Parts: sequence; structure tokens; C-alpha cells
Amino acid sequence: DVAYDAASHTATIATVQPLARGSYELTLYDTVVDAEGVALDGEVEAPYKGGLLPTGDGIAGGIAVVTFNAIGTRRGSDRIQPAD
Repeated sequence: DVAYDAASHTATIATVQPLARGSYELTLYDTVVDAEGVALDGEVEAPYKGGLLPTGDGIAGGIAVVTFNAIGTRRGSDRIQPAD
């Protein structure tokens, strides 16, 4: 399930079952569009390594790939961490 909060520009992805501990890759294709139908600017440049969001090349289109680790703790803020 995916929910989007326009006020905070935040998309939340909920899984049916908790993710097992491990490394995951999230791929967003340029079929993801905004309210006006403009495609995602998908070239993500490691935002967790000191870069700022949004990233991209300024042109609509492209695939966004983000890797992250599920570490399996009970504290919500610690369950998902960006991959190195």
C-alpha cells in the first residue's frame, strides 16, 4: 500500500508483512507521476550519504533506485536504514 502526503511531500509504503532482516532495493519507474501528470525525476544520487533531496538531473523521467537495510528492531525509527 502506498500513501502520499502532499503537504510534506512524503510517500509512505506499507508492506502486508514486516520486512525480514536484510538488504532491499526499491525501484520507482518514471510511470510515477505528480498531480499534473509529470513524471518523476528519477536519478537519485545517494541522498543518505550527505546529499540533499530532491536529487535528479532536472528533467522529468528516469528510474529512482534506493537501497536500504531492514535491521529487525522493534523501534519504528530503527527498522529501516539506508544502505552504505
